[in-house]
Amino acid sequence: MDGAWQVHEAESRFSAFLETGVREGSQVVADGGVETAVLQPAGQWRRLREAEEPGLESLLPTPEAWVETLAPSRRRPRSRPVPAFA
Repeated sequence: MDGAWQVHEAESRFSAFLETGVREGSQVVADGGVETAVLQPAGQWRRLREAEEPGLESLLPTPEAWVETLAPSRRRPRSRPVPAFA
């Protein structure tokens, strides 16, 4: 597994692991040959997080959604007789 750090190596050489991550970018941690985690520089992580969050434009309905046939008709409400109190 080229470019991946084994867990015990990342633990024992954490400073080197961290410096390599900052200098070269994301570093993969493998446990028993299976990729289990990734160390990312903070700036790269923030960019990925921002790309995941929807913007205001995607939360607003599209112009096609504002179709007048979707709104109920505004009929005059029926009036009820007022009860007489004695």
